[in-house]
Amino acid sequence: KSYTTSSALSCPIQYSIEGKCALVVDGTSGVGHAFANELLKRNAAKIIITGSNSMEGTETAYEFNKNYGRDRVNFHKMDIANPLEFKNMFKYIKTCFMPLDIFFNNSESSENDDVVVSN
Repeated sequence: KSYTTSSALSCPIQYSIEGKCALVVDGTSGVGHAFANELLKRNAAKIIITGSNSMEGTETAYEFNKNYGRDRVNFHKMDIANPLEFKNMFKYIKTCFMPLDIFFNNSESSENDDVVVSN
């Protein structure tokens, strides 16, 4: 896979990404993949990418870990349109990866645009 990313964020305020933990929804391809790649370039500590295709997600996590260091990227299979899977994703984050510093929702569509996840 080859995705191009801008060398500078378009946001006028530049925050340090180093050491941060991120969740990138639909991070296995396209914009999500490019965003996760940029976070890794900026030394994010840990990234969780999600997607609905287990094979693609596993391959993407392997590729990132090979390029940026072992165990920096985890894949978690999730269909964002499924409220239970969405809620379980955040339970997984709370037990394994807290605190979560960055949440990037790259989902194309969702029937559950008003999903609220709480404790």
